[in-house]
Amino acid sequence: MVDHTHISQLISIKTALENATYNPKLGGKFIKLEDTEIEGIRVSLMHVQIDPGSELTAHVHEHNGEVLQVLSPVTVYFGKLKKLPDGTYQMKDEKIDVQWDTPLHMVPEDTVRIPEGIAHFFINPSKDSLAHIQFIIPNSHFEANEKGIVDRKLVTRPQV
Repeated sequence: MVDHTHISQLISIKTALENATYNPKLGGKFIKLEDTEIEGIRVSLMHVQIDPGSELTAHVHEHNGEVLQVLSPVTVYFGKLKKLPDGTYQMKDEKIDVQWDTPLHMVPEDTVRIPEGIAHFFINPSKDSLAHIQFIIPNSHFEANEKGIVDRKLVTRPQV
């Protein structure tokens, strides 16, 4: 018999999502599936559900990137932050202005790494199906660090 006591609790994504609260600030339901430390950085495996025709808020992380795998079709935009000659961010409507690239249409099992400093924006293109994405993400992207800072800044939304 195999000893499973060292393995963390089995989590039902379906049940966890049914009990999760919709986060209107970010645009979806978020659940933490697992939490660990890698080379001194606390990271989590997160599952995100986006409603049909909805989007996650456009944002950027200045420290540490993230890795994601889509479990259903999702359209993703990546962009470069606009800076002024003095090196500060160009702002528009209290958000960092972004030069967006053409969208990337991801399908189930596609995986991508988003480096720090790259703006990103997700849309569920379906009008009747939920979209699901899993992220390996530093906890500082969604929880305050020891200085009380969350590493997530809002950016301008691409023209869709």
